[in-house]
Amino acid sequence: MKRGIITMMLLSLMTTTAAIANPTDVLRKVREYIKTEYKDALIVETERENGKVEVDIVHGKTKKTVIFDELGTWQSTKYEIKKSELPGVIKSSLKNSEYSSYRVEEVEVIETPDKSLYEIELGKLFSDGITIYATPEGEIL
Repeated sequence: MKRGIITMMLLSLMTTTAAIANPTDVLRKVREYIKTEYKDALIVETERENGKVEVDIVHGKTKKTVIFDELGTWQSTKYEIKKSELPGVIKSSLKNSEYSSYRVEEVEVIETPDKSLYEIELGKLFSDGITIYATPEGEIL
């Protein structure tokens, strides 16, 4: 009797999980999110990998990678900006930090439900490049 109840509970759980993570429903949810948050964006590629859905889009003139979890919930968006678009407060923080002798090579913005960060690749002559992160307020992490 116990074995039958446990089996039924497991089957019920597996059915519920399968219904939630139905690939068609997940992709529908992803497309709806992009349509709402990135109006007129063109979806270039969608890829499922390591339990995540990664969608490459072109939004305006910007290429963005939008990442969702296995249920289709938005996790983050990442896109490159020009070095000249790096906020002045971050440039100032870099100039007054231990990284003042480095030059900015590449900048990406990472947006999540909780925060935004700037991923900054720095280079220096005869030295390995490094990657640092900064908040929009200029705090180097």
